Amino acid sequence: MTVDDIRSKIVRKGICLYAGVRKYGVYLCKEDILYGTGDYEDAPGIADDQNMECYTVYFGDLLDVNTIRASAGQYKSFEKAVEAAESSEGFQNWEVAMDNHVGFISYSDKEREIVRKGVDAIREVLMGSDSGKKKSLLLALDWFMDPYYKQDHYIAEFRDELIDLLQTVVISSNDDEVSDDALVLLDSYAWPPFEILEKNMEMISEQMKPYVLEMINIGRE
Repeated sequence: MTVDDIRSKIVRKGICLYAGVRKYGVYLCKEDILYGTGDYEDAPGIADDQNMECYTVYFGDLLDVNTIRASAGQYKSFEKAVEAAESSEGFQNWEVAMDNHVGFISYSDKEREIVRKGVDAIREVLMGSDSGKKKSLLLALDWFMDPYYKQDHYIAEFRDELIDLLQTVVISSNDDEVSDDALVLLDSYAWPPFEILEKNMEMISEQMKPYVLEMINIGRE
């Protein structure tokens, strides 16, 4: 199984470390079938597949970033799946919150192609009016910006412009989730100074200000 096979189901992506050094991905996926054991000796509710919303935790491979090497099982609730992932050995942190587990956000070849076209195509979406398209594109950008996936060469020529654009999204979006996703990308893959954020603190929501201030001050330590 590959990451591409589960990409449309991913609602959260995180990072684990092996021996404190080697990174590999952890993926929380939303499913619509809870698979049974298939053992006739088990009770029907355990042995049989059930059509229901559930969540599966998958782990990536150390050597091949696009390969899924293991699963931590299926869970009937989002919270239990998160708990299982976070308690796994080597778990470090979640990255972009792809879903608040109320609305499902995913991306496809369409969003990947937008990123490959360059910063003007990205800006057209992120400064547009469709929050859903913005969230999908920000999710796709996480894949391109994370050096773990070795896709960052696609954005190398316009990386500085992209960082400025993400700062502009943080201060200008009317959707707090869009602003938050853009801020997480900056926090994960960029480094101060964040001049646009610093010069427009009055435009940042009170809820986000402490995080923005922390990011800005890192560059002064």
